[in-house]
Amino acid sequence: LGVTMTTRFSKQTDLAVLSLLPRPYPASLNMGLNMFAYYHGVAGVRTARPGSIGPALIDLEASRTKRDYLGHDLNTSPDWVYHSPISWHPNGRRAMWSEALRGTEKRRVQVVELNRYRPARSVATRPTPATPSYSTGDLSQVLPLVRRSRDIDVKVYGRKSGHIAYRRTATQVDKVYVDFSDDGRTIWSGRETSRLDPRATSVYSADLTATGAAPGRMALTVTFGPLGGPLPARLVFEPGADGQPQTRGYAEYLGRRVDVAGLVP
Repeated sequence: LGVTMTTRFSKQTDLAVLSLLPRPYPASLNMGLNMFAYYHGVAGVRTARPGSIGPALIDLEASRTKRDYLGHDLNTSPDWVYHSPISWHPNGRRAMWSEALRGTEKRRVQVVELNRYRPARSVATRPTPATPSYSTGDLSQVLPLVRRSRDIDVKVYGRKSGHIAYRRTATQVDKVYVDFSDDGRTIWSGRETSRLDPRATSVYSADLTATGAAPGRMALTVTFGPLGGPLPARLVFEPGADGQPQTRGYAEYLGRRVDVAGLVP
C-alpha cells in the first residue's frame, strides 16, 4: 500500500481532461501545463476554491493494472485541506500528514493506522551518492548555460512513421503530429499549442487524434486566468471574441470521455 496527494476525488478541480489521452514524449516535449494544473487543483483549493487534494490510500499494484481504480479517500472534512509533507512509516502500517482549515491559520496532523494490514518486505535502502552523475557543484557553469538558452525548433521522427514538429519560444509551444508512430500500432495526427503568460491568461488548445490500437481524440481549448490572486489559474468559461466559451471541448481515450464542461464552477 501507499499514500499520495491527489485531485481524483474532486471532480470540479481535477484536470484529468488534460492527461486522459497519453501523448508521445510528454516530459521532453512538454506543453508547460503542470504548473497551471497544480495552481488550479492544489494552490487554489488550499486558499479558497472548493475541492479536495486527498490524500488517498492506494494499492500500488491495483493502481498499475486497474483502469478505474481510485483507492480510498483519506480526507475527512471538506473544510480541511491537505498540506505537505506526507510520511509513510517504516513499519508499513501507518501514515501521517498535515492539514489546514481553508482560509485560516489553523493546522492539524492526521494519522491513519492499518492495524490488520500485513505489509510486504521493506525495500532496502541505498546511500545517496555524494555527487550524482547528473549534477555538478561548479556554479561557474550556470551563466554559460543561461547564455546558451534559446528557442527550440526540431523534428522528432517516429521509429515507424511520420514525425513531430516541435517549436518552443519563451511564450508559446507548438507540437504538430504528422502521422507519427513509434510502434506502428498507434498513429498520431494533429496539433497541440500552449500560449503561456502566468500574469494574464494562458491558453492550451488541442486538435489531436490517435488511431489504431489505442484510439483517442482531443478537441479541447482550456483558458487559464493568472496564477496569482484568490483563485489562481481559474478556468475562463466566458465567451471570447468568437462568441465561443474560452474553455470548451473534451478528451477521449479507449472509449472513455471527459468533457471540460464538468469543471464549470
